[in-house]
Amino acid sequence: MNTLAHFNGLDQNLDDIRRKFLSTYFEATIKKETQVVCLADTDGPEWAYLRMKPGAPLVKVLTKDVEIVRDFPNVGWINFNKGVMFIQRNPARQWQVGMCRANASVWDHGNTTVDTTHSIAVAAFGYQKPASIKEALELIRKRKHTGVALNRNYALINNATAISLYRKRMPIASFEQSKFFFNHNCTWFKPEIETDFQGEYHEFFKK
Repeated sequence: MNTLAHFNGLDQNLDDIRRKFLSTYFEATIKKETQVVCLADTDGPEWAYLRMKPGAPLVKVLTKDVEIVRDFPNVGWINFNKGVMFIQRNPARQWQVGMCRANASVWDHGNTTVDTTHSIAVAAFGYQKPASIKEALELIRKRKHTGVALNRNYALINNATAISLYRKRMPIASFEQSKFFFNHNCTWFKPEIETDFQGEYHEFFKK
């Protein structure tokens, strides 16, 4: 079992804890409750000051009682505030273990990098329910969503000119007159799209 006090089979001293987890977000179980927390400060190697929820006051807990469930979320598209963000892990050359600016890049709609916040971390660690193309289009058209994650690899984004299908951070198709048309040099994605969205491929993609 990994805790702040004992991680990856090794007891952690104060320097270890601060270097790996200070100002980072991670999923932890504390007193049988699992949530995404942020290590804000320490009081020696035995005590940690955690922010349990976005904007909440700090809580002092024993480092041995902070059981680390996941130190980094799954990468890819997430839904956030009626839009989407793309989470990517930076090359593992950093000391930090939890999610933070040093080891994670967060793109708003896949284009502009933004700082990792507690709310974004909660969404990133949370369960992302897959959406069908039909469901995503309805959310964008009728409920004014600017984007919808279909799964961690794909998202629909309402750009200024059209609704685009993104594979990771790359736009590969545009929605026009009830069909998706593959962008130039992206037709080689067809077999993959047909497999991943086989129930909707013939309905929404131009033959």
